[in-house]
Amino acid sequence: MYWMNGAVRFFSTIHDEVVVLCKTHNVKNTQTMYEDDSSIIVWPIPHDIDVYTITSQLTEHVMIACGLAAGVGAAHYPDSFYTDMNLDPKMRTIYFRHAHCHEAEILKESLTEPYVVIHESKSSASIDLANKFDLDKQLVINICHNVYPMGHHYYDMAQRCVNRPLPCYIEILQHAEELHLIESSLACLAIHLDLSEVEVKKIYEASSNFINLNIFTEGKI
Repeated sequence: MYWMNGAVRFFSTIHDEVVVLCKTHNVKNTQTMYEDDSSIIVWPIPHDIDVYTITSQLTEHVMIACGLAAGVGAAHYPDSFYTDMNLDPKMRTIYFRHAHCHEAEILKESLTEPYVVIHESKSSASIDLANKFDLDKQLVINICHNVYPMGHHYYDMAQRCVNRPLPCYIEILQHAEELHLIESSLACLAIHLDLSEVEVKKIYEASSNFINLNIFTEGKI
């Protein structure tokens, strides 16, 4: 969904309505991303096979697909997603925009110490990154679980950042001292943000497609 934001935003400038088919468990994050544009409609689908049932109901819409949904591979994503639709891949960043998320600002303001953000798990892999840091001397934010025991001086700040909707992390990603992320949805969001203030940006368990974007450097366990 983050790779396709630029395409969706572009199509919303030339069509009265854009319907984005989205896995049910991603609907909330996707709706939040586009809530500043009422012409973009997020339509949940439980399973991939349901795409074909739903598209048959949208007879007044132009159908646009890429990657596997278009019957082609995704070997050179994200650029290939755009070329599949006869779009310039530069549109991915030119048109990228995330609707303002007030909760993201509140979360960032609650962190009164410099911090590092780590993300260790995705659907197909899990790694251990917390052991790279001196947790007593450096605030480490792990978005999946709190790395500190209750009562630790960093516990409360770290706990506020656990298991929040992805848009809530926008501000803390942009203002972290370091980012150490597995290739995941969070990393796909981060790569579209202004990370100029972040001194260290590492990506782990990543495909060459992600690394070739030259935003993150490859991290080693």
